[in-house]
Amino acid sequence: MILDEIEEPIKEGIHPSFSQCLPVFILPFGLFLLLPFGAKQLYVNVFFVWLEAFFYTLVKGYIATIHYVFWPDRIELRTGFFERRSKSIPLIEITEISFKQSLYQRIFKIGDIFIETAGGKGFTVAMAGVKYPKQITECLFAMKKRGGA
Repeated sequence: MILDEIEEPIKEGIHPSFSQCLPVFILPFGLFLLLPFGAKQLYVNVFFVWLEAFFYTLVKGYIATIHYVFWPDRIELRTGFFERRSKSIPLIEITEISFKQSLYQRIFKIGDIFIETAGGKGFTVAMAGVKYPKQITECLFAMKKRGGA
């Protein structure tokens, strides 16, 4: 996804990638270690499926509550389900934009973007697990150059 000409905000915004949370789904496999200790196969299987469904719902719910919205003059971070929070960062105040990708993240083409702001606030924003972080970082640089400083 490349953010070429942004005249209106991306309505839904960008969410963290579901792939970022895949390691969570490995945890229930530990249940099968109970089988040699006399646990019944049926109970382990049922509880395993229940845990996987629970984690899936939890992760999808968590990801759905995080939005990174790009406006022509600012970046807005929206979070929360019961209590909505919004944080806007003017492009003019951004001093550094960087991204990081682990080996796992490179496989799934996701990464973390870090934005630091000026003004002595020490304010750093982390956009965790977004798809195509290099392209988004380059677009943010272009937006800052075009509209900010």
